[in-house]
Amino acid sequence: MKKYKFKAVNRTFQLLLPFLCAADNFAIVFLLCRLGLGILGRIGLADFLLQDPVLDYITKAVLILSVVYSLLPLVMPKGCFLYDDQVELDRYTITALNWKNKIAVPYYMIENAYVQYSSIYWTKDVFSELVPYGDFNYNVELQLRDGKKYIFSVQDAEDCCAEIMAKVEQYANK
Repeated sequence: MKKYKFKAVNRTFQLLLPFLCAADNFAIVFLLCRLGLGILGRIGLADFLLQDPVLDYITKAVLILSVVYSLLPLVMPKGCFLYDDQVELDRYTITALNWKNKIAVPYYMIENAYVQYSSIYWTKDVFSELVPYGDFNYNVELQLRDGKKYIFSVQDAEDCCAEIMAKVEQYANK
């Protein structure tokens, strides 16, 4: 197993990245649950389902869930992990187009992996980036056989791409 750490835009964001992801996770989970409760109130089900003790339990459960989910980026290992049979992107955060904490891609699904040096900031790929607050100018792009692509920034992108493609070739020759 080989690990590559995610890379942020600069050192300040690199130090703040776990805390920013934790704040994002807390806010997103809390706001989505509150939105659900608001919808229940608007359609009239709140009077029947959300009596005072039940609403207190739901609010406490949402708060506990938000805190637990916000602690994940602070305590869990994050990065691009290259195993014998798959690439695993452990990020423990939510981005615009991908809500999975762990993304596992088997080597037989990878068509190409390369470093993208051009900025993705003003392109359609800006929301495809898996690392929030990541570097927009120095990214690894994984192209899969089914048409999907994953864009993420790691600290040594050239070595990461070379290692991934070596594992893809090794897996294809089995």
